[in-house]
Amino acid sequence: MRASAILCVLSAALLASCAGGAKKSLSRDEPAAAAAMPLIDAVEQYKTENGRYPSDLDKLVPDYVESLDKERLERLTLRYRPWQQSSSYRFSFKKGSTTCTWTPEEAEWDCDDR
Repeated sequence: MRASAILCVLSAALLASCAGGAKKSLSRDEPAAAAAMPLIDAVEQYKTENGRYPSDLDKLVPDYVESLDKERLERLTLRYRPWQQSSSYRFSFKKGSTTCTWTPEEAEWDCDDR
């Protein structure tokens, strides 16, 4: 029984990776992803303390981050978007034809050619 459950999980993971087709792995030194990680930590801390995600990144200053370099975020095409009445969010950025997205549900960068 246990072996069949493991086989089912592995099969589902394989099918999901085949269905994705154009998914790309994200380089650890990607500037937009590196810039997002402290913001992701701050957004998660905000939710822990307030019961919801912030409606915009300005809500993080100064209690969760010292300041926001909005010009740098714009250059990196890094965007924050809350949704579902602030019960979730996503960060995204574009690099050429590739769009990378982070959601708390996935807790990793998902990059696709679009």
